[in-house]
Amino acid sequence: MIRFVRWASGFCALLFLLGAAVQYNDPDRLSWIAVYVAAMVASVLFVLGKLPRWLPAAVGAVALVWGLFLAPGALEKVGFLELFQEARMDSPEIEIGREAFGLLLIAGWMLVLALPTWSGRASSSSVSGL
Repeated sequence: MIRFVRWASGFCALLFLLGAAVQYNDPDRLSWIAVYVAAMVASVLFVLGKLPRWLPAAVGAVALVWGLFLAPGALEKVGFLELFQEARMDSPEIEIGREAFGLLLIAGWMLVLALPTWSGRASSSSVSGL
């Protein structure tokens, strides 16, 4: 199972890097780039077997609180499925809803990374080698 999570973590690291890269034109890009890069770093450290216990918990907590703060304002005006029907941003609520969804995805993945870390199953000796 840990082997699968390590491969998935490498894939997520690439997705989080892409998420950071597409923020270049966002007015508040630094905060978005920071959270995506933090998630990417946590994912890479998991792959390397060097993930500190506190990192996925910290990144996940920030992403969860931030996402839960944004989600209600967006979902009051647009439905969840509307967030993904078209690629363009038809309204600020769609953009905010997509941002909240991205944050909740980060929080969920950080939970996945934190579980084996906290239980001690992801020590470098138990996950050596891909």
